[in-house]
Order: sequence, then C-alpha cells, then structure tokens
Amino acid sequence: MKVLLDECVDPRLAAYFKIHEVKTVKEMGWLGITNGELLKIANPHFDAFVTVDQNIPYQQNLEQFKIIVVIVRGQNLRARRLAALIPDLEAAIDNAKPGQVVSVP
Repeated sequence: MKVLLDECVDPRLAAYFKIHEVKTVKEMGWLGITNGELLKIANPHFDAFVTVDQNIPYQQNLEQFKIIVVIVRGQNLRARRLAALIPDLEAAIDNAKPGQVVSVP
C-alpha cells in the first residue's frame, strides 16, 4: 500500500515502515497545501494518509475520499517514539477500509 505522511509528521518516520511504500508531503512537493486540498490531491495516488492532526475528522468531509486517514495520537511525536508504533500503524492501515478514519494507538 502507498502511504503519505502529512507535513506535521516527522519525515524520518518513513524509514521505519517495513511493508508499505511511504512518501512525505515534502517529497511530493505538496508542502503548505491545506488538508482538504491535500486529501483531494493524494486520494487517487495513495491508499493511506498518516497525520497527527486530531481535528482533521471535524474539519474535513472525509466520506468523500477513498484514502484511509490514520491519526497518530500521543504526547511524544518524535520519530523515535513514533517508530515504536510502526507495527500498530501498519496493522491499522492493513485492516482499515478505504475512506475509514482510524487512530493509533
């Protein structure tokens, strides 16, 4: 599956994924694009969008997208701490249905 990391997620996290192809918003040249527009652009190219923005379900009509939105919750959002969540992130992505919003942990 193809995964896009939001610009608010430490981009070093991409290196820790084992079973998914991961790109960052920066790599795609999409820095500074608002969440709604970003999801529209990413929707046909990616299967999942990983963010730490816990408000995204309240700010966007996510039902219009087929992309899985994974919200990472936690107080320490540095790459090393997030790396420990990779098994949970990958499982959430693999078990979610298109258009679903899931939270980890």
